[in-house]
Amino acid sequence: MQNKTTFSGRRGRDEAGNPASSKAPSEIAVTLAPGLECFFTRDLFLIGGVWFSTASRNSTDFATGILSLNYDF
Repeated sequence: MQNKTTFSGRRGRDEAGNPASSKAPSEIAVTLAPGLECFFTRDLFLIGGVWFSTASRNSTDFATGILSLNYDF
C-alpha cells in the first residue's frame, strides 16, 4: 500500500491564497465499538458503550463514550 493520497481534481487555495497542498499521507485506523443494551419495555431501551481505536497509521488514537435512549413506535 502506498502512502499517498488518491486526490484527483482541482486544487483549491489555503487561507493565505496559496495553492492548497494535496500531499497528506493516507490514514488507516482499526476501531472497535462494543456496547450493551438494556430493555426497559419492548419499545424503550438504552444502548451504551465505548468507541476506540486499536491500531492506526497517520491518525490520532481516540476513545469516546456513547449512550443512546431509544423508543420504537
